[in-house]
Amino acid sequence: MHAAQETQNEVNELLPAAQAEWEEWEYALSIANSREEYETAIHEFEKRDATLSALNERLDLANGVVESMEADIPDLRQALEDATRAKTEFNDWVKQNAGETAGFPEYDPETDGPPSLPEEPAAADASTTGDGSATDGSSTDGSATDGSATDGSSTDGSSTTAP
Repeated sequence: MHAAQETQNEVNELLPAAQAEWEEWEYALSIANSREEYETAIHEFEKRDATLSALNERLDLANGVVESMEADIPDLRQALEDATRAKTEFNDWVKQNAGETAGFPEYDPETDGPPSLPEEPAAADASTTGDGSATDGSSTDGSATDGSATDGSSTDGSSTTAP
């Protein structure tokens, strides 16, 4: 909504000058005495006319956005109030039914800011070491240590079928 209001303000500042230039070239077009004057005037008038039309379209679009958003504001405020009340009621219910040890600290987004992300656990999987081998002596890459593959094929390129 702020962007649409800024567009309204910007266009309203540019519109008087564009309108004055349009009127100036409209007058020059109406008093043109030769073909050369007419061609210059019509060219400049068409440029100013396109500029003025574009500004009016931007203003109409911005006005439409502001009007539609202003119509939605009461509903949005009511939805915010309803959601806030529902959260507060739920928080109160949890505190009543779980006691003050529920682990829900008071949170005010205006003073506390956004919540922080939880910390990642620092402990790695204890079953593997940093070199890719498991602690029980077996390999973690899917190959067996005795020269045979784990999928039923041998490591020399020939395949064996399981009985």
